[in-house]
Amino acid sequence: MLKKDGIPAFPITFQQSDDKCGSAADHANELSKKIGEIKSETGQNRVNIVGHSKGS
Repeated sequence: MLKKDGIPAFPITFQQSDDKCGSAADHANELSKKIGEIKSETGQNRVNIVGHSKGS
């Protein structure tokens, strides 16, 4: 739907973590870097984040 409406989307799969499911701190650091990259690429200063639980 986003693509159809001309809204760019950037799916993120977390890669960096020392624990099996990934620690929240590791994910926060990686997400921060990704957001910076997306903001640079798009020229925008804000992003919307849609997420879901990773479960247990």
